[in-house]
Amino acid sequence: MFEIDPVKPKAFLQVSKSSKTNWPEFKFRDAQVFLSGANQAWIQYGSDFGNNQTKDTRCSLQDYITSIASKGGNSMRIWLFVEGQTIPSFDSSGRVVASDSSNTLLADLKTYLRFAASKNVFVNLTLWNGALMRNKNYENLIHDTGKL
Repeated sequence: MFEIDPVKPKAFLQVSKSSKTNWPEFKFRDAQVFLSGANQAWIQYGSDFGNNQTKDTRCSLQDYITSIASKGGNSMRIWLFVEGQTIPSFDSSGRVVASDSSNTLLADLKTYLRFAASKNVFVNLTLWNGALMRNKNYENLIHDTGKL
């Protein structure tokens, strides 16, 4: 079992080709890791992080991580911006001007990731949904490379 320092991680999960099979493998601190976990798409669609995230949402997210860890899982995926309806903050021309209107996104993420680390769970943040394009600002990010 690996152990992640929840305050100051000394390493990140790395992907490399196996010298034996030439297939990709995951390593953490030079030890091969098999990822087993789940997809947590969201708790509150597009509103799990930033904008003074509610305590209820934070607790639900942490409960999900605890559940994965208690069943022997070590990884999960969650969407961050989803479709951009609440985060990030866009200006009137559709450019991203801030992480969120309350400037709490980074603090929320740090709390979440530290909790996951305390449970030895790797988190894969997926930035955008990609399946739905209902927010014009989000759609413009994809089509207007100047806004990327």
